[in-house]
Amino acid sequence: MEDIDSAGIGREQGPIEVLETGADDLANFQAYRKKVRGETKASLTLSGLLNAIDGSASAEGRLLILTSNHPDTLDPALVRPGRIDVKAYFGHVTPTVARAMFKRIIGRNVVAYTDKELQGYADAFSQYLPRNIFTPAEVQNFLQLLRGKPEKALESLNPWILKRQNELEKAQSTA
Repeated sequence: MEDIDSAGIGREQGPIEVLETGADDLANFQAYRKKVRGETKASLTLSGLLNAIDGSASAEGRLLILTSNHPDTLDPALVRPGRIDVKAYFGHVTPTVARAMFKRIIGRNVVAYTDKELQGYADAFSQYLPRNIFTPAEVQNFLQLLRGKPEKALESLNPWILKRQNELEKAQSTA
C-alpha cells in the first residue's frame, strides 16, 4: 500500500453534525453542501483496514508492504508488532547505491560496452552525484529514461542535478 499516511484513514468517529441553516464554519458549510447534493465519499476506516490485514478473512502466507513519507503520523494500532514487523528507512542515495543502480538500470542489455567500461561509467556517476539530495526513486526515474545509454546518462547528469538544486533552493526560500 503506497503512501498509507496519505490515505485519509482514521479512527471511526460519530456522524458529523451539519447545520441545516447558516453554517458557522467552512467545514460545516462544505459538509452541508455535500449532504444537500447527495455527494458521498467512499472511505476506509482504520478498523476495516486492520481487518483486511490480519482479520479472520485475511489471506495467510502473504507479504504486505506499506510505504509512508510520514511514518510517525500512523496510528499505533496499524504499526504495532505483528502487523508491521520490519521497518526500513530508504534515505538519500549513497555512492554505493548509485553505482549499483547505474549498473543495473543503464547496463541492462547493453552489449556495446565491456563490464570494465560500464563499471567506469558507474563509478563516475556515483562520484559526481551529490550526497543527501536524491532519493533512490529519483535516481531510478532519471536512469530509466536513459537505459542503455551510459554516456548520455553522464551528459545529462549535471543539468539534472542543477535543476534539483534549484528546486530545493526555491522550496527553502518559500518556506
